[in-house]
Amino acid sequence: MAHDDVAHLRELMARRWERLAALDVVEAAEDIVRSHRRNQLLADLARAVRVHIGAEDDLTAALAAGNLVLVMAAEQRLCTARLQREAVAVVYTVTDDAYEQAGRHYQAVRATLRHSIRQLQLALNRTSGERH
Repeated sequence: MAHDDVAHLRELMARRWERLAALDVVEAAEDIVRSHRRNQLLADLARAVRVHIGAEDDLTAALAAGNLVLVMAAEQRLCTARLQREAVAVVYTVTDDAYEQAGRHYQAVRATLRHSIRQLQLALNRTSGERH
C-alpha cells in the first residue's frame, strides 16, 4: 500500500537522522510544504537540519532537508512536480559552497536523492491509482 510505503520511508529517515525529529525542524518542513516562499525556506531548513543532526557537511544537511520535505509532502498528497524541483534545487543551492569539500561524494548524494524521489513518486502513483 502506498501509505505504508510513505510511512516506511519516513521510518528509514528517522533512523538515519534520529535527531531530525526536533519539533521546530519538522514544523519548518510543514511550513515549506504549504508556503509560496519555498526556496528561501528550504535553504533555512537545510541550515537548521545541519545544526540539529550535526551533519558533517552542507551536502548531507541539504539532502536531509530535501528528503524530509518530500516525505511530508507525499504524506499530505502535495508532492507536485514543482515541489520536487524545488526540493532538488535546494540541494544545489545550499551546497554551492560545499562542492569542493564534497568532491567525490556529489554523485552519490545526487543518486540517493533521485532514488528517494523515485520511491516517493511510485508511492504517490499507487495512491492515486487506488483512488480511481
